[in-house]
Amino acid sequence: MNIWVFMGRYDGELFASTHLTEKGAVLAGIFDILEYLDIRDKEGARASQEDEDKTLPWDPDEIKALPTPKLWEIYREYCEHTWDDFTYEIDIHQTQVAG
Repeated sequence: MNIWVFMGRYDGELFASTHLTEKGAVLAGIFDILEYLDIRDKEGARASQEDEDKTLPWDPDEIKALPTPKLWEIYREYCEHTWDDFTYEIDIHQTQVAG
């Protein structure tokens, strides 16, 4: 059985969550980044962008309604804001449950 794993490291502590769907893992990743960057509203999302005219989605209900390919785009764009911080690293992988 295929599963998706969202995993990361924050301040030396490892964490992971497993998901039956790709969408579930990507949502977990996006919401973790939003929490890490402390983005709770439109202004916070706008401030995290270099292009102030562009605001990435931040509202959980809006994000959950998006299709998986769009979620990957959002995830990658938010990830760009964490690359320089060596205390926070995340990744998403597909794997299989060993029998």
